[in-house]
Formats: sequence, structure tokens, C-alpha cells
Amino acid sequence: MGTTIKVPDYNKNGTRDEFADFVLFGRDAVANYPSDQVVYIQNNGTVNIFPNQNLVGKKVIFVEGSSPGAGNVNIFFDGTWQEGEDLTVISTGGITYIEPLQYQEEARLSTISWDDYNEGSIFRSEHESVIYTHDDANFVDILEWGSTTGNVIANNAVTDHPSDPQKDGISMLELLTYEKIYYSDRAKNGDLPPGFKLLSGASGTPKLMDWQEVQ
Repeated sequence: MGTTIKVPDYNKNGTRDEFADFVLFGRDAVANYPSDQVVYIQNNGTVNIFPNQNLVGKKVIFVEGSSPGAGNVNIFFDGTWQEGEDLTVISTGGITYIEPLQYQEEARLSTISWDDYNEGSIFRSEHESVIYTHDDANFVDILEWGSTTGNVIANNAVTDHPSDPQKDGISMLELLTYEKIYYSDRAKNGDLPPGFKLLSGASGTPKLMDWQEVQ
């Protein structure tokens, strides 16, 4: 059974899940933390993010484009992400999460994107993440041994294909891999990544503990 996590009606115009609400949500997420814990970038191009010692202590990175799909983000790991970090990257475009060799289970990097979420890994990859995309989520693993702990919400499976939730939504391509995916109960326990609690602030929005139902 699928479900849809709607963006709250931040502009109070009676219409939810529109792009303007998503932009205001991102700005609100940034405003909820001290200035030294956030990065706010207005850019219609592609922003490259390298989670390393330069981002220690950051909670939210918001890349805002001027139109739906603008402001894409590439996240590259170099193996120096530290234990205990908890960062959420928000984008009005798509997010591509590239893991050439990441081994850090005791840190969390989560994503919220208007467009597709794409994840690719090779060799070894272990991480924890809550992933929300207003569109599709695509995973490609090649010659890889790894595990992902967390939640995946891909709204396109429900909003664009209500009669066939397996069409688009979430796709996986595994080539010579051993991949483990674990559902995390952090949402149920109230231990949400930065910014995510703002996605459940409207009447009628599913509770975050119900994310385990999302396909």
C-alpha cells in the first residue's frame, strides 16, 4: 500500500503540494537552526557537495532554484564523513548521491528533493538516510557490498501512477551486488533528521511513523 507525504500549505492559499509551498518549506527548514548550522544557496545550476570536515555540525543545506527542477545537487563522498553527523540536503531540483567508497554507519545524511533522487554506489557502501523525493527514486549498485538503513519516500509512485504504484516511483538496478536494506524506526521514535518534522505540519498529512508503508 502506498501513501503520499504532502508538503504543508505554507503559503496558505488552500492548495498543497505545489512548488511554492516546497520552496517556503526549505526556507523554513533553514530558519529553524542557528546560522552556523545551515547553508542556503540560491542557484539554478548544479551544486556539488562534499560531506567532509568542512560540513561538521551543519544540519541543513538548502539549494533553491527559481523554478521546479532548477538547483540540482550532486553529493560526493570521500570517506571522511564523521560519526554523529546528522545533515539534511534539500533541493528544488534533483539530488544525485554518489558513493565510490563510503563506510560510515554512525552518521546520517538525508535528502529532500523536488525532482528525482538518484543513488549510485560501487565497491563498498554503508550508510543511514531518510530519502524523500517528490518524484522518482533510482538506485544503481555495481560490484558492490553494502547496506542502507532508513526510509525511502517516492511520491511519484502514488501521484502519477495511482493504479500501478510499481511503475516508476522506486527503481533498482543491481549488478553483481550484495545489498541489504533495513527499515529504520527512528521516525516512529521521534528521532527525525533535520527539517523532516516540517513535512508533517498540515492537517491530513500522514504521520511520519507511517512512512514504512510507502512503496
